[in-house]
Amino acid sequence: MTCLSKNISLEIMKFFLNTSVPRILRERKGITSN
Repeated sequence: MTCLSKNISLEIMKFFLNTSVPRILRERKGITSN
């Protein structure tokens, strides 16, 4: 059970990184370009 929950949390972290990091990078690019 603990192993399964670890895998789930890893998947959630991967999903979070894949979705939030590009958005942050885009916002930074927008700030630097202005």
